[in-house]
Amino acid sequence: MNNLSTNGSEFLLPNGRPYRGKYHIHVRQGAMVGATHTSTDHARLTPVNQAVAERVASIQRQLRGQQVRANKIQSTRATNRRLTGRAPQSRPSGGSSSGSSGY
Repeated sequence: MNNLSTNGSEFLLPNGRPYRGKYHIHVRQGAMVGATHTSTDHARLTPVNQAVAERVASIQRQLRGQQVRANKIQSTRATNRRLTGRAPQSRPSGGSSSGSSGY
């Protein structure tokens, strides 16, 4: 989850100081400094209490669920391509047909 913001009352930096600013929640790493995850090093944030820790864990569970669903969709599409020998085609959205279904 990206582009979250804290006023300094929810998280501590690794040096123990309160963190104020943009943060994101990484599916495995938890709360981290910065609005979005990047490949450069950025600090993990420590929740100041159990309520904040539980909120972060809840968001992580949601993110894992989204990843599982996305992986299942990709796997299904890859299986369909292998079975049919072609990429899935999308149907035209509304309007008149050109006379050929394309299937």
